[in-house]
Amino acid sequence: MEDPTQRYLVYGLQAARESGDERARLLVVGILEDMAHQMRSLGHPDAGLRLVNLAFEQLPNDRRRLNAVHAMLWRSKARMLASMGTAYLPEVRSAIGLSFDLYGNASGEDVASVVAAGSRFAYASDAELAFAAAMCYGDLAEEDPRLAADAEQQALYALAHRGDGFARSRVLDQIALVRARFRGAEPDQACADGYQAIEMAADVTASQRVTSRLAELMTDSEPYQDRPAVRDLRERLALAG
Repeated sequence: MEDPTQRYLVYGLQAARESGDERARLLVVGILEDMAHQMRSLGHPDAGLRLVNLAFEQLPNDRRRLNAVHAMLWRSKARMLASMGTAYLPEVRSAIGLSFDLYGNASGEDVASVVAAGSRFAYASDAELAFAAAMCYGDLAEEDPRLAADAEQQALYALAHRGDGFARSRVLDQIALVRARFRGAEPDQACADGYQAIEMAADVTASQRVTSRLAELMTDSEPYQDRPAVRDLRERLALAG
């Protein structure tokens, strides 16, 4: 429902800009980031990149403040750049590195301010940054399979550092790992991880995002579909959908 989504995001953006609440500036940042991710999902990461850069412009110039918000925006910038291909690999690596550095320097007050920026920022953590990095390298590994190792490393980090109470996020971390295994030509390990992802997903059946991500593994597994283990995984993925 792209059109209603865009319309309501614009309404929200206008309302936040007109608000006198001191938290409204951060909400503007969050809405711009939501708009950026919608553009990326529609196949326009260049437009998404412009929106992320616009979100950066809404933040104060004081680099000692809002480090966590800056970190999450650099995460989003990396996602946009990764969607534009391996020509942007150096910029992707730089953006990912900055996101971790900034989050590492964030104070408790910085992290608390992230919640005011909207839904995407509510998951701010080093695990979430690692998940985003895994998705970036996973995207790029479609063009350069050597980058699958980076995606795998980041997905494992996300799984190891994801806190309690984030069941859906853990499933998405696991799916990112499966994707990395397939793109790194590790089909047998991908299947073992894939079965685990399906089991984990059984606890979050209401998540459309998890369902769609599981379905995407059908494409990732297609090059190995003649292998018995992969055939079995694909059958279980079809049932899970």
